[in-house]
Amino acid sequence: MKPDVWGGGRHVPFIVCRPEMIAAGASGSEVVCPTGLMATSAAIEGSKLPAGAGGSYNISPAMMGVAAYDPLIRGATIHHSINGGFAARWTDKLYSARV
Repeated sequence: MKPDVWGGGRHVPFIVCRPEMIAAGASGSEVVCPTGLMATSAAIEGSKLPAGAGGSYNISPAMMGVAAYDPLIRGATIHHSINGGFAARWTDKLYSARV
């Protein structure tokens, strides 16, 4: 985790290795967050999350290059910086505010 809301603090590569599901050299532009790993892992393994486990989004369609999904799997990602700033990211847009 990086402690700032700016691009250098949150724009970091998300690298996945699952050769049986993801083509070598594949890349994407989906905004992902560690919160999504729970729902993604459950979906890949064929499990369901318990009720109340909201906030996690299955990003496996984006990882596998499935064409028939809404490119905006996650409506927005909210970031909180170590200095108290907040930011919301939609695709390539970042909206930041200090409180």
